[in-house]
Amino acid sequence: MQRARSLLLLPLAGFLFGASPDAGAVRQALAPQVDLSAIRVLDGRYVAPTENGVLAQLTLQAKFQEQAQTLLNQAHAHAAAAIVIDIKTSKVLVWANTSTSRRNLLLTSDTPSASLFKIVTTAALLERTRVTPRWQICTAGGEHGITREHLTRPKNGVVECGPFWQALGFSRNAAYAQLTAHYLGADTLATYAERFGFNQSLAFDVALPMGSLSAPATPATPATPLELARTAIGFQNSTLSLLGATQLTHIVALSGLAPRVRIVEHAGDYTAPEVPETISRVISRTTANRLRRMLEVTIHSGTCREAFTDPNGQSYLRDIRAAGKTGTLALSPESQTASWFSGFAPSEKPEVLVGVLLHNDPVWHRKANEVARDLFRIYFASRGARDVTSPFSALVPFAAPHRESAKVAKAMHSNLTE
Repeated sequence: MQRARSLLLLPLAGFLFGASPDAGAVRQALAPQVDLSAIRVLDGRYVAPTENGVLAQLTLQAKFQEQAQTLLNQAHAHAAAAIVIDIKTSKVLVWANTSTSRRNLLLTSDTPSASLFKIVTTAALLERTRVTPRWQICTAGGEHGITREHLTRPKNGVVECGPFWQALGFSRNAAYAQLTAHYLGADTLATYAERFGFNQSLAFDVALPMGSLSAPATPATPATPLELARTAIGFQNSTLSLLGATQLTHIVALSGLAPRVRIVEHAGDYTAPEVPETISRVISRTTANRLRRMLEVTIHSGTCREAFTDPNGQSYLRDIRAAGKTGTLALSPESQTASWFSGFAPSEKPEVLVGVLLHNDPVWHRKANEVARDLFRIYFASRGARDVTSPFSALVPFAAPHRESAKVAKAMHSNLTE
């Protein structure tokens, strides 16, 4: 993937993949810029100053915001952040963060995207190659790293075979390595990353970046299949903001359309519209539906199954099906581990979107999917969902601190676990 070509594609993205007839041709009014580093509570409402000095009332729900803040505090992470978005209005309900070093993860975009980048890669594979959800893939290993041997069908070892539609939910790195090496080009991957918003600003009330995708090679030295595979899996070359992470699954929830997200409710003469605005078609409706079903696997049988299942073996969300993606990356054996979650529920008719990012110390208490699960519980319990309870409705024991073993920590130093 050539950097020069990647940059040249940026101005063309809006032209080639711009607003389609079902993406909302009439643009709604834009809110004034607000300083989200200066949010405070005034008369029970969350407010922030605008660029003109006027206080803007935000869309945040006070009780939900406070409970989310409590969940983040209980995670005891080095830094943590959570976003909850009402999909029906594209308004932010929760915008919470905590940090032991004044690092605000809501306002940065330098955390490695990890396995969340597989959403982009999956879309590219489904739309630009012969790969289908039923495509059978056999792999051996690859849980903690990818080498050249993972680029081809295994001839020995413990071989695991399964359809591609399971690969995203179980985060099968070797499956993505094989498919990328055989079917995806660097230019196609760059194009889809840009369609999803990488290297661009988000459509949001505040100027925030989505995240970045950098070239794994130069024009003089093309990317090797292994370098491209590691990029496609999320091992290297890409970063995300938390709002950018939510955009990946928000696009899926909206059947392939990119949304404009709002956090300003009122400011001077401005009032946020109740009707959400979509600004471009990113992927086809068919691809979005396939991705949605693949992301359901994450919650109900894949990397989130344990977190979303109560001690009695039932889903914490009971009959409500959810869809989502996790990602984990250790920056060093004795440093923080980035723990991601982005997803939505109900998966068929989405109402709410949840994104969580934790930078956990070597001794950690919770993962992002556990915090996300409890945010879903709060949302649906407050709306009377059958048999769904809020984690604040009773004393719920939180997990004891965990510490990665030296062996696992060393393996995670340069590789993803999912």
